[in-house]
Amino acid sequence: MSKAYELLNQPAGEKEIRFITDMGLTGWDQFSVAALKQVDPAIPLKFIRITRKQQPLNGSVKEVRLGSQGVGVNLPIQIETTIANFGNSEIKELLVQLSIDGQNKEQKLATVAPKGETSVTFQTRIGQPGAHFGQVTLKKDGLAGNAAAHFTLEAQDKLKVLVVDGDPQTSLVQSETFFLIRALNPAGERDSSLFLPSVIVTDGLNAANLDAYQVVMLCNVAALPDAFVTKLQNYLRQGGGLLIFAGDKFQLDNYNQKLAQALSAPLRDKKIGAESTGEKIDKIDLSHPALQIFSDAILQDSIKSARVWSYARAGGKALITLANGDPLLLEQKVGSGKVMLVATSADRDWSDLPVKTVYLPLIQSLTQHLAGGKRGSLDGGIAVGAAKELSLPPSFVGKTLRVTKPDKQNADVAITGEKDRAHATVEANDRAGIYRVSLPAGGEKDSGAPQLYAVNSPLLESRLDEISAKELQTKLSPIRAEVIAVEALEEGGRRVDLALPLLALLIVTLWLEGWLGQRF
Repeated sequence: MSKAYELLNQPAGEKEIRFITDMGLTGWDQFSVAALKQVDPAIPLKFIRITRKQQPLNGSVKEVRLGSQGVGVNLPIQIETTIANFGNSEIKELLVQLSIDGQNKEQKLATVAPKGETSVTFQTRIGQPGAHFGQVTLKKDGLAGNAAAHFTLEAQDKLKVLVVDGDPQTSLVQSETFFLIRALNPAGERDSSLFLPSVIVTDGLNAANLDAYQVVMLCNVAALPDAFVTKLQNYLRQGGGLLIFAGDKFQLDNYNQKLAQALSAPLRDKKIGAESTGEKIDKIDLSHPALQIFSDAILQDSIKSARVWSYARAGGKALITLANGDPLLLEQKVGSGKVMLVATSADRDWSDLPVKTVYLPLIQSLTQHLAGGKRGSLDGGIAVGAAKELSLPPSFVGKTLRVTKPDKQNADVAITGEKDRAHATVEANDRAGIYRVSLPAGGEKDSGAPQLYAVNSPLLESRLDEISAKELQTKLSPIRAEVIAVEALEEGGRRVDLALPLLALLIVTLWLEGWLGQRF
């Protein structure tokens, strides 16, 4: 419309704008006359309305989401999709297909009620770590709407965790690490969990190869050997994660002396009490990435129902705080790595936290965070026309990112600096499909930037609801708009050959003139 008014600035004998439209509500519901660059109310604006003889079935993929806990290699993955029906007719026997990396994985039949929604759940597995692309497709004759939704998956290889048991027992259930191991791998099978824990006792610390693990957990380990401390410090500087649990054997002075840099503040003393005197958990830092799981009310109620009756007192900014103000969970950064201290024990000796519902998701979330937060995930993508924001390491500043679009065309994007990260904005997302990101030569492979991302048609583009003529005229005020059905235009615009009638009229006129001339 802005372009039409611009063109009609030129002199012309007669000016008129004709807008051919199906009166689709989407688009008009966002429209505002104020957004037009210029308006001339004197120019007639006529809307030629195209209508359908019969409304087709109108359905679309509304959402694709992950129904399982992360995306791990060779682990069961649950993918859920919501199908929306915008029409007034029920959609029966709708074929819904799931494909990963171009291969059909599963298909199901669904029925969607008029103006309703339904969910379809698929089960699949990913065999290789890294980036993958997927698509949910709807198939039914006569279906109007966006029939495909693209998404991307980041599959994570298993997280290897070294668990050091500082108080092993002959009875497995009484072991210091019994609850911890089951939180990491409840079924105890290699291919049943994203986490792969290995348990050693304190005597094996010096021989342990820390580089083989993403996270190390010390559970009530009394004292740390010097040789192990040296390896641990190098491990943390290179980006490893360390989780420390206190306990009755835990020697505060030894940790203060040998891991001073890994603690947010020196450990002071131990508070030992009876189970009946346990402290409640009061405050949780929900802004911390590892604790965002507590936005779930059930998990928050679960952790606040726990009681902690014995713990090590420590200083520093707490991520989880007891009701008396003492910290229960603290974090400290060491080089590229992270250290977390849980002031109580990993077993049932000092708290009842291990037998609470929240223990499993809490341990898994802390482990993910310490491993770098690279959790397998599903990304439903952005809408066509939206910008894709990419965050990159600072070493990429000044370089160029290449994006390959679904039509194989390339777009080069400049990388700029922003605080301690590099930043790139991809704006050429002009068609639905999978976009591939190529990092600059010599850049870090593990940069955190996605290798793939999905772009989808906006959901409401599939909606066939119409705006009424009155609503449209109100939106266009003060422009005077006339809505004309295309049928009326056709009837009023039929061409008639006037040659024969005019010839007959001419003959009659000449005869009449001759007759009048002879008579008068």
